Amino acid sequence: MANFLTLFIDIFFNILIIALFIRILLSWFRISEDNIFIQILFNITNPILLPFQKIIPPLGMIDFSPIAAFIALEIVRELLIFAIRLIFK
Repeated sequence: MANFLTLFIDIFFNILIIALFIRILLSWFRISEDNIFIQILFNITNPILLPFQKIIPPLGMIDFSPIAAFIALEIVRELLIFAIRLIFK
């Protein structure tokens, strides 16, 4: 059971990280927000990015909030995996 949960958490967080990375790359281009792919991507990533964007304002044209989001996601992933290993020890 622990292996299944660990694998699930890994896959889930990898999807979130990839979605954030894609959003960062797409932010360099003008893309219509009417696109269903873009809407889905924003629906997935907004709950992660918006709290960090409120705390960390952009410096000029550079937004550092995704870096904080990546770090936070990794910390949460590691804490969840650690907790699962403790529970199913």
